[in-house]
Amino acid sequence: MLTVAGIIGVHPIFGAFLVGLICPHDGGFAIKLTEKIEDLISVLFLPLYFALSGLSTNLGLLKDGITWAYVIGIIVCAFVGKIAGGTLAARANKLLWRESFTIGCLMSCKGLVELIVLVSFPGGERRPKSH
Repeated sequence: MLTVAGIIGVHPIFGAFLVGLICPHDGGFAIKLTEKIEDLISVLFLPLYFALSGLSTNLGLLKDGITWAYVIGIIVCAFVGKIAGGTLAARANKLLWRESFTIGCLMSCKGLVELIVLVSFPGGERRPKSH
């Protein structure tokens, strides 16, 4: 699926998503497969992805104060939105405020797919490969 995703010009993460959709869930196959590869992914591939992503980040582009203000403002809005949204959704499902806030804080940690999309599609669109 990853090869097919690459051929049609889609990021491999979406190919992996499709594999997850078509993987048989009957008989516990998906659970057993997840248990087998979960440690490898979380110990090796996830840190490697973040290291490579960090190395490709160019903080030199943030030269003036207004740019830094935009970055900080966006980060604050993202955290507040995720924490408040997760907290209020959990509270609407009759959890206690403390539990709701915990869920809101944990939801602010989620965002790997968004990071992959931002790294893969700079400027908001897929750039064609030059031949």
